[in-house]
Amino acid sequence: MRRASRKDVLDAVFDRAKNIDLGDSELRADMARHLCILVSGYIDQSIKAFTKEYVERRSGPTVVRYVEASSKNLTNLKAEKLTNHLLSFDSDWRSPLAVLIADERKSALDSLIDVRHKIAHGSPSDVTIARVQGYYNEIQKLLDGVRVLMGLP
Repeated sequence: MRRASRKDVLDAVFDRAKNIDLGDSELRADMARHLCILVSGYIDQSIKAFTKEYVERRSGPTVVRYVEASSKNLTNLKAEKLTNHLLSFDSDWRSPLAVLIADERKSALDSLIDVRHKIAHGSPSDVTIARVQGYYNEIQKLLDGVRVLMGLP
């Protein structure tokens, strides 16, 4: 049996969230905050995995270990930080990245990370499950585009 991917696990949490009674506003708010944290982690882990796979295809084990160690603290990837990370591998990606990380995708990514910071630091947040789902949908498009840009299957 195949192991569930991070995306499969996250999709299952979103499916469970849809079943929460609309009248249970506190539980829905808690789930929205939980999903925000999970999607943020999903972004971080996906980019780390893409980075490792990209380097493994092009370098020896010493370089792979170095890049993997260097990427260990790669978190809270707003659009600018993600762009800078990716451009460190290939500056020719500047133009396609500008198109990929624009408009709704940029807004979703930056907004999700901003909300995540509020949650992590105990500030109030009015995030909803629907809003996090919208962010997630745009972020998934962005991650799919990054995978293609990096030439990953």
